[in-house]
Amino acid sequence: CLVAQAQEPGSAEAPTITNRATDPWGALGKAEQLLRSDKPDEAVATLHAASSDPVTAEAAKRQLAAALLTLPPRPAWAAAYARALSSPGVAQRSELELRALRAAGMDPNRHSAARAQLTELLRRSPGDVDIRYALGEVLLRGGQADKALEVFQGGGSRSNRLDQGAAYALLALGRVDEASRLSSAELPGSCVSSGLFGPPRPLRARKRI
Repeated sequence: CLVAQAQEPGSAEAPTITNRATDPWGALGKAEQLLRSDKPDEAVATLHAASSDPVTAEAAKRQLAAALLTLPPRPAWAAAYARALSSPGVAQRSELELRALRAAGMDPNRHSAARAQLTELLRRSPGDVDIRYALGEVLLRGGQADKALEVFQGGGSRSNRLDQGAAYALLALGRVDEASRLSSAELPGSCVSSGLFGPPRPLRARKRI
């Protein structure tokens, strides 16, 4: 709606018109509301669109990056990761790049490229726990539980996160007792039945039309 501010009698100034329906900054507030309402897909889409508006572009990119750093990676957000990373001042760039690669690893058409990139990153930084976990996760999601286990347990690095990743890999390999001994975290059987960390099965690329 169009709202005109009241004008004093005899004032020469024209009334100020505000078009609330097209306020570009309103998208940022809407995105926050969507996140609080547990609607991450809609929130990411709203911020991605706002990042194309010259008025809100940089603010939207920063807010988009912050959201993507707190939400579990999703392959459908490939363009959103790229847009957030296009901002020169994005915070926690390396963590956001890893999340983008983890998301790509869930996509059959981008799995191989993500795995190759993470393998190279780990070769350069073998002691980086976050890179090691990301590569192990991508291998595990691709049905390569044996290789994922090697990654999770390799490099002389230990952390609760890597131990839990190794436990998921052991579960996928049917080595339940070893998984239970390795991780103090509760490892529900649904992790296997859901297919997220299930029995080894290769991802199949979708046919391009």
